[in-house]
Amino acid sequence: MRKRECCARGEDSIMKGHGSHCPFLNRSDPQCAEYLRLGSLVHAFEHCWGEYRSCPVYADLMMQRRARRRSAAQPVPDEPANAVIQVTVTRRAAEPQPVTA
Repeated sequence: MRKRECCARGEDSIMKGHGSHCPFLNRSDPQCAEYLRLGSLVHAFEHCWGEYRSCPVYADLMMQRRARRRSAAQPVPDEPANAVIQVTVTRRAAEPQPVTA
């Protein structure tokens, strides 16, 4: 189907569903690399640009992401939870700077 034919019938465009691709696609993850080769394009189109939630690599990467976020949310064991961080800001940095064009 050509773009002209598609638009002539009143459809938006050929890329109508272009927003439903895997969120990990742009990360160049080595686990995904094997599916982004010419011999595996069927898998890529079915999963990476289609039903990516059914992809086993997507499930694995989501588990890894959740684990990293959980560990990042935990307080550092050597540091008290109510630690205060003192920041000194110089007067010049605190004053608004003139905009130069």
